[in-house]
Amino acid sequence: MRTEMPNTRSHTSARPSLTPSSLRRLLVQL
Repeated sequence: MRTEMPNTRSHTSARPSLTPSSLRRLLVQL
């Protein structure tokens, strides 16, 4: 999922489907 982290950040504004809960999940994984 390390490759998905930077990818998610880049597509954060492009992907409205990314909810605060999913972002929190990524932060928890760190």
